[in-house]
Amino acid sequence: MKLSNSSIGFIISNAFLYSDKANLLRNKIVNSHRLNSIVIFEEFLIFGAGITTCITIFDKNSKKVRAKSLKGKSYTINDVNKFIDSEDNYHEITIEIDEPFSLANEETNSINDSIDKNSIPLGDILFVGKGMETAANDIFCFDDYPKKFPAKYIKKRMEGENICPYYLKSNESYILYCEDVENFKDLPKVLQDYLNDNKDFLKNRATVKNEGRPWWRYSRPMHKEMYGNKKIWCSYRSKDNRFYLDETSDCIGLTNTTVVFDTSKEYDIRYILGLLNSKLIGYRFRTLAKQTGSGVFEYFPNSVGRIPIRIASKKE
Repeated sequence: MKLSNSSIGFIISNAFLYSDKANLLRNKIVNSHRLNSIVIFEEFLIFGAGITTCITIFDKNSKKVRAKSLKGKSYTINDVNKFIDSEDNYHEITIEIDEPFSLANEETNSINDSIDKNSIPLGDILFVGKGMETAANDIFCFDDYPKKFPAKYIKKRMEGENICPYYLKSNESYILYCEDVENFKDLPKVLQDYLNDNKDFLKNRATVKNEGRPWWRYSRPMHKEMYGNKKIWCSYRSKDNRFYLDETSDCIGLTNTTVVFDTSKEYDIRYILGLLNSKLIGYRFRTLAKQTGSGVFEYFPNSVGRIPIRIASKKE
């Protein structure tokens, strides 16, 4: 890696390349026109911690941006040093405002452009969100069905690890759900007693103390008004595309799930499901999302929402 007197380098987490929260940082980098090169370590945890890293080089005389990736999991220190020092295997990349930094080469970008042609981002068709937050899973969740509580207050818990393409593995986890009840005194006594037994912990959650959330409810019941819709679930981390269609109102997802709610009158959600589970979209997603050190990809709402869906009429 050749450095000039006007260069400066950083070794940082590669999360900023894709994360929605890093959008302002990426835009600043694009506007500065000083990013020179990125060396990314995909599955190789160079520091031994569970964080995938990259080297970023900035230069005030930078004319273009180049990148290269160290693929695989196991290397010696000499292997890594040779890879970093070598000027081989770089390819030029394009970075754009309000977009993740894709490190794909020219061939991959050409294929991606073909996939994206005449397509629209999934998030522009259906609402893509995250699972609910309880901030007290040990209190609200159960491995076995809690028979002591009335059935109307029990939902199945959607677990990311149980989601497969088109189907769901047996689901034996359950969750207490009282979000539709306005007043604590309207709950059955058995639920009041249970929640009161855990009141000290529940009252000390941040959303209760800082945001005025009712102490006996979830910290954030994300998108609860949409749970009557059909929805597509996926795990928030997976090695490949695994999307499942849920046409019931029986399940609640928490923070290890991403959920796509059926909010479109123009597109059949089953058409969307077929595309999401296809090998083609699986290929495309690999340049939309962050890959972790264990080789899995993050299926977070901002990444899933960018998946291209081919524009089609109802007849098509």
